[in-house]
Amino acid sequence: MRKIIFLLTLILTSLLVIGNENLPKKISKISLTPGNYSLIVKKINSDEVWQKNSDQSFNFASVNKILTSIIAFDLLGPEFQFKTKFFTNGEIKEGVLEGDLIIKGEGNPVFSYNDLEQVLRFLQLKGITSIDGDVLLDYSYFDDQQFKLIDQDAYRAYNVFPSPLIIEAGAIGLDFFLTEKELLIQHNPAIKNIKLINNIKVTAESCRDWKSKLTYGASFENNLLNINLSGSFSEKCQNKSIYLNLINQSEYFALIFQEVWSSLGGNISGVIQKKTKESDLDQLDLIYEHHSEPLNQLVFEMNKYSLNLFSRNLALIAMREGSQLSPNEFNTNLFYSQWLQEKNINAESFYLENGAGLSRESYATTQFFLDVLDYIHKSKYSSEIKSSMPIVGIDGTLKTIFKDELFSGSSHIKTGSLKDVYAFAGFLISEKNEEYIIILVTNKEKYESSVAFFKDMLKYFYKN
Repeated sequence: MRKIIFLLTLILTSLLVIGNENLPKKISKISLTPGNYSLIVKKINSDEVWQKNSDQSFNFASVNKILTSIIAFDLLGPEFQFKTKFFTNGEIKEGVLEGDLIIKGEGNPVFSYNDLEQVLRFLQLKGITSIDGDVLLDYSYFDDQQFKLIDQDAYRAYNVFPSPLIIEAGAIGLDFFLTEKELLIQHNPAIKNIKLINNIKVTAESCRDWKSKLTYGASFENNLLNINLSGSFSEKCQNKSIYLNLINQSEYFALIFQEVWSSLGGNISGVIQKKTKESDLDQLDLIYEHHSEPLNQLVFEMNKYSLNLFSRNLALIAMREGSQLSPNEFNTNLFYSQWLQEKNINAESFYLENGAGLSRESYATTQFFLDVLDYIHKSKYSSEIKSSMPIVGIDGTLKTIFKDELFSGSSHIKTGSLKDVYAFAGFLISEKNEEYIIILVTNKEKYESSVAFFKDMLKYFYKN
């Protein structure tokens, strides 16, 4: 019995090296409000764990993309490619497609202007220079559902909703260039049927929070998108860029299709519109199937730059291809919970609304994410997922943060942020070449305090 008690005591002391109450003070002089934060750190080779409030629930925002990544790798495979399919329901005679061109999207979040141009050039090589019919856009791969905005700023790109058929990530880029005389604005993609109306005033105020000082409006009529810009732009800002959600996705795809097809000399007798009638595409001719780059290459962009549309689409694709659930975001939490249960990861303290973590309702604990990261570390996809996370001080969302610190380049950390939500989770290699899982989340704390505390965490465990 004494031997058993001794062993239990040894295990417990090895799992909790530093007491909960003293841990924050040992790590940092930054004072965070008790109850507003949680941290947990594990030394991988010894299973030593340091923690504070690790069983308390918090919103982790985009840190949830780590979980989306491992589920997608597990169910779809790292070689998975997003597909966009092009069908015809008529014959090609003397350069004319006598019928409709049907485009079915299967969730590719990175399908671009250049991709569409490549496909349409191929169709012309197949002998199609004119379409005597309609171009029909098929969105049936996902369930049709109503989505809700994360905030009231509907024009921001993070509010682009998931869609099986999307182009240029559903957003229009605006590039601001300040000259001595005026503020110049360019739109991307640079298509003819977009018109910018610039009523922005140049001021001498601070450039801080410059995006919130702009206002936007958009109208789409007669195949022309008018973008109205007003508000102010500081002369201290110089060159800036922003991506905006300004147009219905089927209208946006139609706008770009018309531009590309016309530039290649193509004609359409009908309209470009969302397909509304049910039809069996298997009975039609598949004339082209576009494939994206493999998932193990594209997930780098998703995690390093925290792409919301990408991760939401990816979650729905994994749900459709890897489960019996219908692909809509109402099933997200059930889908993730089933996968976690299969992997013996406790999901009692976990709730998720979408694959991006773009939600005010989602929650988890640092202990939960420790279990997820521990699973990733032991999985065969460990190197792919770790390397997809931002490298501290080097790239992605952490390119400019902690840039000149001793631990710069030593950590792969996924970030998450919403208003009053800041989270960091990933892997640190210490000065002694020991690997740690390291996690911090704060809710209702200032950004500066959260970042400073995490900097001290990285510094402490890098040196010790």
